[in-house]
Amino acid sequence: MAKYGRVHFHVRLDAAGLYADNLLAWLAAVTLDHASFTLSCGDTQRNKNYRVAVYGHQKSDPVEARACARYALTERPKSAAVVAPALLPLRQVAGRLQAVVRQRTRLINQLHQLLARTFPELAVLVGDLSTGWVLELLHRYPTARLLAQARSDDLQAVPYLPHDRIADLLARARDSIGSLSGAVADELARDQVRQVRDAQARQKRLEALLISAYRALPEPNHLDTIKGFGDVTAAVVTAFVLDINRFDTPGKLVNYFGVLPVEASSGVERDGTPRGPKRYKMSPRGNDLVRRYLWMAALSAAKHNPACRALYGRVRAKHPDRPSIAIGHVMRKLLHLTFAIWKTGRPFDPKHYPWDRATEATVGEGSRGETGQAAGHTPGEPAESVVTATCPITVADAKPTVETPPAGVWLDFGHLKRQLSMTRVLDHLGLTGRLKGSGPQRRCACPIHRGDGRGRTFSVNLDANVYQCFDARCGSQGDVIDLWAALHQRDLRSAALDLVHVFALEPAPTSGTEKRNG
Repeated sequence: MAKYGRVHFHVRLDAAGLYADNLLAWLAAVTLDHASFTLSCGDTQRNKNYRVAVYGHQKSDPVEARACARYALTERPKSAAVVAPALLPLRQVAGRLQAVVRQRTRLINQLHQLLARTFPELAVLVGDLSTGWVLELLHRYPTARLLAQARSDDLQAVPYLPHDRIADLLARARDSIGSLSGAVADELARDQVRQVRDAQARQKRLEALLISAYRALPEPNHLDTIKGFGDVTAAVVTAFVLDINRFDTPGKLVNYFGVLPVEASSGVERDGTPRGPKRYKMSPRGNDLVRRYLWMAALSAAKHNPACRALYGRVRAKHPDRPSIAIGHVMRKLLHLTFAIWKTGRPFDPKHYPWDRATEATVGEGSRGETGQAAGHTPGEPAESVVTATCPITVADAKPTVETPPAGVWLDFGHLKRQLSMTRVLDHLGLTGRLKGSGPQRRCACPIHRGDGRGRTFSVNLDANVYQCFDARCGSQGDVIDLWAALHQRDLRSAALDLVHVFALEPAPTSGTEKRNG
């Protein structure tokens, strides 16, 4: 060390799984006075492809080691993220919880299949077979034959069984078409009920353990202060995010968990009808455990979180027959709040911003009413239900109020454009994730004349806050006001008034002698 001075090592690992995690943690803990390390761990298949590209089909330990060393010195990959020791227990418990939740879902599905032979009418009467009184009823009367022999007084002894359902249950059991009965069928049903109950108990224990691990973190991220989240949801999101600095924008966090719409314009619907153009559904990507708890959190946030309440009511007004679409918007909003709360390190403050006043839009404007776009699905909202959990939707309908700027208000277009950047508008419209490029000049499909998302004729300069479509059929260009007017087919003044309302802007300077051109 005295001869060469300070040395920097580039270490490339050709490993995966738990062994790689342990090795990375050990190397990260190594400290030398005159040396520093850059540790990277590549995917085994990617390392193999690199070795074949450089050394051909030679396969031996020395060749693989030489390939890894060459990649580390020539490509200079970034250091792999090492999970903090305090987060390791949280991640392990979340992984076990995910496995148990999946097992519970499989067991409930198996119970459905068994009841289709023993008592198929029960699934019509009850929406959720995992409800406590339903499991107790099946434990006492596992088949329709046994339930038909019971009396009304016997069913009243079942805890939490609604008494108004007793007569219907007995009538359906006596007229059941179930073909499987007998002592063997009774024991099969009881055994399946015991397995479901055991999985539910394990889930509860792991949730309690997860909360204790979340509370033990040295630095709280305050996600549990978001109305609607709760301790379990905050712990689950933390376990799978680990470090919020992995994400530069809230849009990347949303994409990571798949809470975004994807186009579904090909193929047929479930009823066999062809799918029409510009149809959207919720992406099936993302972690299933996080999506499950986000769904349940969204049900609560739609009623009690002021940042989500107006959004939910606005989307419900546009899609009154599909409440799950509005819940999907609220899930996206909650992830934006997660990003903001975790980044700032401050608890959620419901009074920080006048959400109910500044984010509500007219019913005819759909989902264009929130500042900073935390949950909008544009150019088209998801046309299909969001399937992320097995719990029913129990959110009360919200009635959004209509509050628009007066028609005769003075507008200063220059003052408006100074308050509103192109990046903010594109993020609101859901176009940020579609932009291609790394500098200020980005391109994507034109949202004005191409609803199918094809092509890259739409060019936008994020520094100059201008855009232009190079397609001869469109040719639209201008600033944020021109873009808003072209997208919503309005004149410039109406578009500017709408921007003032949607983004809570100041129509004109409160003082000074600037020219008013509105």
